[in-house]
Amino acid sequence: MTRKLWVFLLTIGILLLVILVLQHPRTKFSEEQGDALKATRVVKAIARTSTWRRGSEPFDIGSSVKNQLERVGFKVVGGADNQHYDALLRTDYSEEQGRPFSAGGFTTNIKLSVTLTHKRVRGKLFDKTVCIEPFPTQVIGTTMATEYDLYQEALRVLSCDPLIKYLGEFVASALNISGGDYASVLVSALKDNDGETQNRAADALLRLSSDEPSMTDEITRLLVPVLKDTLADARHQAVRVLGDLKARGAVEALIEVLRNDNEGIIRSTAAYALGEIGDRRAVGPLADALSQDSQAEFRAAVALAEMGDTRAVDTLIRYLKDELCLTRQEAARTLGHLGNPKALNSLKRISEDDPYAFVREAATKAVNEIEANAP
Repeated sequence: MTRKLWVFLLTIGILLLVILVLQHPRTKFSEEQGDALKATRVVKAIARTSTWRRGSEPFDIGSSVKNQLERVGFKVVGGADNQHYDALLRTDYSEEQGRPFSAGGFTTNIKLSVTLTHKRVRGKLFDKTVCIEPFPTQVIGTTMATEYDLYQEALRVLSCDPLIKYLGEFVASALNISGGDYASVLVSALKDNDGETQNRAADALLRLSSDEPSMTDEITRLLVPVLKDTLADARHQAVRVLGDLKARGAVEALIEVLRNDNEGIIRSTAAYALGEIGDRRAVGPLADALSQDSQAEFRAAVALAEMGDTRAVDTLIRYLKDELCLTRQEAARTLGHLGNPKALNSLKRISEDDPYAFVREAATKAVNEIEANAP
């Protein structure tokens, strides 16, 4: 299959991917259809757009499709152009008023219909409709969002969705999307330069594993190489997902990250991940981090405590004096779970003196836990 055909189908796939993912279609092109598409040189693209917002222009999907096709060598003619064409691509795109917010403003519902026909083939190659209802945040920055802000936010949510940005490459001639392909797409999206896309991809991987537990090993296999990616954000997201997946198959790779990654936040997250997994192979490296890595020592201490290792006690006691209240709370809670009486005096002190009530409550609860379990 030629590169042009792949990219042509990629363009269609980007428009259709939401419904394709939901329905896992098994449509295949016939030999006649495939031959016709391979011979395609000129595409006539007709796009209709509308928006509920008075005085605003809808997203110019016609130009977007045209630019993608022309970039790989197709000639694209418009609806009013009487030149010869091989395939006809019709795109109807509408932005409709969605649900209101109590503070004012509305979401924007997006409806997209795509039809592809070819002069040499009877019937339609594609005829799909996709409906998307983003739910943008109500507050942007420190001010209440206006209707225009909400409209822009809805389009931003749509544009940074990792599926919309990546899944089209798997559509191709078979339009056959499997769980493995889906996982590959999302792992690729972890390497995107947009942080929101990375977060959405990571969350989608966790949902995929939850919905299809049999995919967890495959997701783990795909994520382990990302731990050596040059993009720090990609490594960080991969570490986080592996920890939340409790991926035992990634323990050795995560230990390597804990020991050698040049970013402290990533080493710290690796310690968290190893604690979530709870594999005893990580105990030694986590203990080393207590004395050798000031940026990862707290997470290493929490991880060791979760595995019942008392070497975490001194570090956790020290973090009861940390400047961050949430860190003090977690240190207190972890010491309570560990149950070592050595922490009692420090915990009693912050249960009375800490300026934050939720930290005092955590320390009081920890004291009660330790005393209840004392011999």
